[in-house]
Amino acid sequence: MKVAGKVVKLLSANLAQVQIVHMEACGNCSACGMGKVEENLVEASNQIGAVEGAQVELEVPSKIVFKGAMLVFVLPLVLFFLGYLVGLFIGKRLVNSEAAGIVGAVVFFVGGLFLVKCFDSPAKKPEIIGIINPA
Repeated sequence: MKVAGKVVKLLSANLAQVQIVHMEACGNCSACGMGKVEENLVEASNQIGAVEGAQVELEVPSKIVFKGAMLVFVLPLVLFFLGYLVGLFIGKRLVNSEAAGIVGAVVFFVGGLFLVKCFDSPAKKPEIIGIINPA
């Protein structure tokens, strides 16, 4: 995924702080570290030597975007069904299996949301791949 930004500060020879504008397609993904804010500063790999004030193009690796989508959408759903099955299994031994299945589904789903929140962080920094407008 490509996004435009502006180099605000050089942190080292190969690392820059870039201000990027949040895109609607991002939703609440946070794969690039932005989260829900409209504008944010992110650390980006600066292998091409962009200078402060330069308008640049960043790329967040597709693998990170895909992993983020899987984490946010699939994990809670899978845990929901797993919780239902665990609840049914426990419910057959104790009380009403249907009610236990529903409780198990809700508990596992909430646990999945908690896991998403805990693990929703960038695994790899975005990379500056081009200079749109030099400073």
